[in-house]
This record gives sequence, structure tokens and C-alpha cells, in this order.
Amino acid sequence: MTSANLEPFGPERLLDLVIDQVVDYAILVLDADGKIVTWNVGAHRINGYTPKEIIGQPYAVFFTDEDRRAGKPQQILVTARETGGFQEEAWRVRKGGERFWAGVLVTPLRAGRRSSTPRRCGARATSSTSS
Repeated sequence: MTSANLEPFGPERLLDLVIDQVVDYAILVLDADGKIVTWNVGAHRINGYTPKEIIGQPYAVFFTDEDRRAGKPQQILVTARETGGFQEEAWRVRKGGERFWAGVLVTPLRAGRRSSTPRRCGARATSSTSS
């Protein structure tokens, strides 16, 4: 696209277009309670949920039963908010129950100096197993 082709799009719409083209990474936004607000094509491809199925659901659905029982989803959100981010490689769970090894990054979205409540969460599947 030339700059003339980009004129109809504002900066926010351009960013949406870029995020929608990312297929190797799950990019999503969570609200303050950890519920999914946005969902990109990569998130659908990696996790198996359509936007209609997953938006509004808690992001804890991607965690193993063991991690949910241990309170890990909430711990990650607290750590991200308090330290400015959280990153790990760990098992996550797809729609059909298949576990996959993912590189995960959770970053609070910030407006100016204050942390806003939504959080950006990204994941990349690095391998999978059916066990």
C-alpha cells in the first residue's frame, strides 16, 4: 500500500488491520477481571475459539486445571499490573482440551503514567501434545 492508499484509515484502524493479519501469535485484550475483550485471527488459529465463542469469557480457560486451582491466572494479572508485565513459557489449553507449550506475555495497557485496567495478552504456540 502506498501512503495514498492509507489515507482512508486512521492510525487506530491501521493498527487493527496489522493485528488482524498476525496469524502466528494470539493477540488479545483482557478487561480488569481477566475477561477477553478482543481476539485476533492468530488467537483463533492457535486456541481454536471463534471470537463469538470466546469474547466475554475469562482468559483462565487457556490454563490447565492444575494452574486454575492454584490461582495462577489471577496471580499473573496481579504480577503484570504491579511490575509492568509478565512473561513465561508454560502449558496452555486449546478449545478441544489439547495442551500446547506457549510463550506468553501479559502487559498492562497504559494511558500516560497510570496503568489502565485492560491488559494485552499475547501467546505463541511453540509445540503441542495431546497428553
